[in-house]
Amino acid sequence: MRVQHFSGRSKRSIHLVLLFGLVLGLFVSVPARGEEPYDLKGRITEKLSRVPVPGAGVSILETKFFAVAGENGEFVIKNVLAGTYQMMIEKDGYIPAVLKVSASGEKKEIFIEAALETLKKEVTVTADAFSRAETVASSGQLLSGTQVRTLPGIFEDVSRAIQIVPGVASSGDFKNDLIVRGGSPAENLFMVDFIQVPGLSHFGSQNSSGGSVGLLNMSLVRDIEFYTGGYPAYFGDKMSSVTRISLREGSRSRV
Repeated sequence: MRVQHFSGRSKRSIHLVLLFGLVLGLFVSVPARGEEPYDLKGRITEKLSRVPVPGAGVSILETKFFAVAGENGEFVIKNVLAGTYQMMIEKDGYIPAVLKVSASGEKKEIFIEAALETLKKEVTVTADAFSRAETVASSGQLLSGTQVRTLPGIFEDVSRAIQIVPGVASSGDFKNDLIVRGGSPAENLFMVDFIQVPGLSHFGSQNSSGGSVGLLNMSLVRDIEFYTGGYPAYFGDKMSSVTRISLREGSRSRV
C-alpha cells in the first residue's frame, strides 16, 4: 500500500480549487434577479357596462407577443422579459386602447384590466316638435321624455311638466295639482302603460290627484300623452283630463 503525502503548498492549491468550484456553482445554480420571464394576464371589458369583450386582440408593440381574449375577456401572454412596454388592445366596434405595462418586481405574474369604449359608427338624431296623437283631432299633446327632462323648473316632476301645457293651471308652487279647463284636481285620470293609478305624487292631498313630491322617476319616462278634452272612450269617464305615461323599454341583455 502506497501512502501519498501532500505538502503544505499542495494543500493550499486544493483548497483554492474547491473554493473556486463552490463559488462558481453558486453563480450557476442561482439565476440573476430580473432575468426570469413574466406572465402578463388580464381581462378586457366594456367601459360603461363592464361586460367582457371576447375576441379582442392584445399585442405588445415592437415585439412578437400577441394574444386573443377568450369568452370571459381574459388573456395570457407568457415569457415576457423584464422591461416597460406599450400594449395595444383592438376589437372591431371599439376604440383601440394603448396601455403602458411594466414587467418588474418579484411577482412574475402581472394582472392588467382594460376597458374599451364603444365606437359608434352611425348616430341617428330625430327631433320632433310637440305632436298630436292621430286619434285625437284637438286638445291633445304628445311630449317626449327627452323634452320633459330638459324643461327648467319642473323638479323632475311629471305633473309640473304638464302644467306648462295650454289650458292647465296650478294651485300654487308647493303643489303639483292639475286644474284643467277650470275643473277639479280630482277629475284627472293618470295611466302608466295603460294601468290606471290614483295619482303621480307622494303625500297626495285629499280630494285631489296631486301632491307635493312627484312619484315617477323622469329617467324612466319615454313619452307622455296628455288630453284636455275629446279623448278616446277607452280612457273612461274622467271630466277634466287624461294623462297616459309610457315607460322606456329596459335592456334585455343586462341589468
